[in-house]
Amino acid sequence: MVSWFYNRAEDKQRAIENLGNYTKEVYLSGLKIETDDLAWAELIELDLAAVIAPRQAVWATEIPLLAGKRFDDLAKAFAAWGKPEHEIPAKLYYLYVFCVLKDKDRARFELEKVADMVEGVGPALLLGLGFGDLAGARASLVAAEKKADKSWNWTYCAKIWHEVFNDDDEARRCLKQPESVAEYSFHWTTCAGSWHELFNDDRAACRCLEQAESVAESSTQWRHCAASWHKLFSDHREARRCLKRAESVAKDGDDWIRCANSWDELFNDDREARRCRKNAKDAE
Repeated sequence: MVSWFYNRAEDKQRAIENLGNYTKEVYLSGLKIETDDLAWAELIELDLAAVIAPRQAVWATEIPLLAGKRFDDLAKAFAAWGKPEHEIPAKLYYLYVFCVLKDKDRARFELEKVADMVEGVGPALLLGLGFGDLAGARASLVAAEKKADKSWNWTYCAKIWHEVFNDDDEARRCLKQPESVAEYSFHWTTCAGSWHELFNDDRAACRCLEQAESVAESSTQWRHCAASWHKLFSDHREARRCLKRAESVAKDGDDWIRCANSWDELFNDDREARRCRKNAKDAE
């Protein structure tokens, strides 16, 4: 999916160039995205009017802003995008009408027009939190589950069952689904974060992190494991071990720079960060 360690000035241009590439880095106004679950990242401090490469503003923020009922901020995302109304894709137009034009009746009409086309949990969130239609939101969420084919799709569904409907049985059922389709390391770190966040289930989270490590291959994947151990459990020993593994499979200067950033961000360890930056120069 994405990796998120570009929050330094010297990385800014490369991050801008890579924005929108699902296998590259995302940089949003100096905000480091903390989780594999990009669309559910915490964006409390984000000034959407200043989003870099604004064509991605709506894509990057739709779900967290809907979940936070931050409709005015989503309107800013559309403004930053700069698309004229007639060029807004049909799958996003209902949001544009609701947040920008503030026409709830028309937004509901536009949503019903594309309900069968839209994948994901956006419609369920808007129905529940924007229109106050919990029955409609529940039906939309059930429909979203039928289309879910990736681990993070199931994670979103679980979070909505938990946070919007307070239905932990349904949330747990959905959280078990990502594990059955997980393929890559970031799928497992996403699962770990969800078990910890929603239910404080440390046993399930640890099990998922162990699975994440068992399939991790690249330096980026090992850095993600390190960040998860640090964020979820404040387990510095495991996080440092994973960062060392990330270094052991670093392939180029970019990998070493990212390792340096991780030492800085996770541990404020200037000595290790300087060592990695030296290795990055040597790799040029």
